Amino acid sequence: MARGGHASLTLHRMKRLCLFLITCALAGIGGTFGSVVGHGFGRAGLIAGGLLGGLLAVAFAVRASTRLGWLAPSEFRGALIGGAIGFVASSALALSTASNPIGPILATSLAGLGAVAGAALGSRRAA
Repeated sequence: MARGGHASLTLHRMKRLCLFLITCALAGIGGTFGSVVGHGFGRAGLIAGGLLGGLLAVAFAVRASTRLGWLAPSEFRGALIGGAIGFVASSALALSTASNPIGPILATSLAGLGAVAGAALGSRRAA
């Protein structure tokens, strides 16, 4: 592979890593904040608030990644859907492992993985 191709591949991987990290971080923060706000409405409010806060944070992370150039506009929809699916899965995992602090922490990675996978599928679909 030509040297320029290697640099291009490395840059692409760094952008995907940035998408992963910002989505994980913001989904975790959004889910936590939403849970705190929803807690005043009981257990159902806690869960609904966490889901809503996390999903809004995933949308914000994907939009920010697009604006920062980490994500092509054609990959936005796939990353958004993948991140949302990953966050919902992470919420289910976090709820089932709530007694162990490792489970909810690791579960936030599913939102980032979903966003990256969705972006990859979106870029293939656009090509």
